[in-house]
Amino acid sequence: MDIVVRFIQKVIDQNNKQKSLNNSNIKNNKKLENTYLLVDNYNTLQKAKQELQNQSILAVDCEGVCLSYHGKLTLVQIAANHKQYLFDFLIINENIKEEMVQFLKELFENESILKIFHACSSDCKALYGQYQIKINNIMDTQILFKYLPILTTDTNNSIDLSNIGLNNLLILFSIEENLHKDDINNIYKIDNTIWEKRPLSNDLKNYAAMDVKNLEKLYHLMIQKLVQENNQQQLEIVKKECQLFVDKIIKKAVKPLITIEEALQQIKSIIVTNGDFKKTKLRRYEHLILELIKTDIGSKFIIQHLQKSNSTKVKELIFQKLKSKMLLFMNDKYGLFVIQSFFECCVLFDDFKKELLYELKGNIVNLSLQLFGSLAIEKLFLVLDKEGKEFILNELKGNVVEVATNFYGSKLIQYLLLYSDNCILQRELLIEEIVKNILIISINGNGNFVIKTVLELGELKFIEK
Repeated sequence: MDIVVRFIQKVIDQNNKQKSLNNSNIKNNKKLENTYLLVDNYNTLQKAKQELQNQSILAVDCEGVCLSYHGKLTLVQIAANHKQYLFDFLIINENIKEEMVQFLKELFENESILKIFHACSSDCKALYGQYQIKINNIMDTQILFKYLPILTTDTNNSIDLSNIGLNNLLILFSIEENLHKDDINNIYKIDNTIWEKRPLSNDLKNYAAMDVKNLEKLYHLMIQKLVQENNQQQLEIVKKECQLFVDKIIKKAVKPLITIEEALQQIKSIIVTNGDFKKTKLRRYEHLILELIKTDIGSKFIIQHLQKSNSTKVKELIFQKLKSKMLLFMNDKYGLFVIQSFFECCVLFDDFKKELLYELKGNIVNLSLQLFGSLAIEKLFLVLDKEGKEFILNELKGNVVEVATNFYGSKLIQYLLLYSDNCILQRELLIEEIVKNILIISINGNGNFVIKTVLELGELKFIEK
């Protein structure tokens, strides 16, 4: 009972402890930087292979974006022999990455090497779903904790000991916790793509290293307590449960994925029967989202989820799939409808807006010259805030003649001029550029309409100049 009381008191004190990192903690971070190796090139991979190949116990963790079977795996951390190895899946080139994945596969599937995780579900799903790596001989400290007698002695209902986090478990066993945990987790809630941005900040690297640094020490203390309180047979039961848990993950992953033809048939039946789109989970078709967007029925299905779902996770899932193909779908007949709906439903969220404008940087002019692209920009401009509208107007600088004399571009410029009342400076700069090139633009059949719009707006002062 004493250890529970100590644990609860430490958890209560933890928030005050983590509000700021003092000079001592900063020094510890610098020391930590000397104990981890960022594996992001050929030389560091060879060094990691040499140092890890004869280890019998590995502490493991993974990071990524919405980590799961399909959620992007970006970093694998391993700790062994008082050192941490951060395997970067993004910065490394494809040939070296193939060698790295094969090495990790050999390590993780080797039954003579014990792999220690904490809350292994997402990690195991990502490793198998994306790289066909199955974890053999695994121990999960979260599962192991359920078998310790302390769990049954807790009378404080405010703490969920059955689903205990790693930091709280480290505190319970008086082991140094990850002081970056709360700060990084709070950032992740705002921007869930932090683990795919490069270069990784020192704080992220320290966080990743700390999550595996003391995992093996924790495991040994937990095993020691388990064996003291029970017997060796109990330990074998825990091992079996951990491996069965992984096997279930693998079994679920190898189920044949639904094809695009089957998906469209199922979605069509929902439409025919006037069924509720929301009852059909989008996750079921996660691997087909990009293909569905290219079809009439599929695009309607995605739009329904965007418009009717109250879950930001659904919007986030669609955005993660869309963002790398945003420009492609802006010029697609059905993709345009999904893009416009996405703008309408999600663009006001700051994290979506920032990433969206980043993807569009340098591409506004090219989109303006095309039918679907110009329509997409129109919709986006309508829902953007002042900052977003200024971004689009600024992207047109120096390219006004090309856009204004294009059939689709001239229509877009007229639209932007009419709906940019809250961006006076940018609109005036746009009009100035039009007037400077008035002779070229006015003799063009498309440009003539742009000049007409400027006149109708009453911007005669520019013409007089």
